[in-house]
Amino acid sequence: MAQADANGDRVKNNIASAYEGARASFQETYTRKNKTFAMILSFVVVLALNASLIRIYETLAADGISYDFSSLSSLFGSIGNP
Repeated sequence: MAQADANGDRVKNNIASAYEGARASFQETYTRKNKTFAMILSFVVVLALNASLIRIYETLAADGISYDFSSLSSLFGSIGNP
């Protein structure tokens, strides 16, 4: 009977160690894939926002330049015209 209990304890320990090994492996894989996914998502978001910021800057710069020129022409009038 004692040997059966010892075998049962060994089986439980083997199952527990196999479970812990599988859990640790899964956790490492899950963490690595999540970090990779987060990094890729970060790059996509940054690229998308930068592209939008560049377009916004170009639009504002173009409007700002045309505004500056129109305000300059209204301030100085037509230079060189009688």
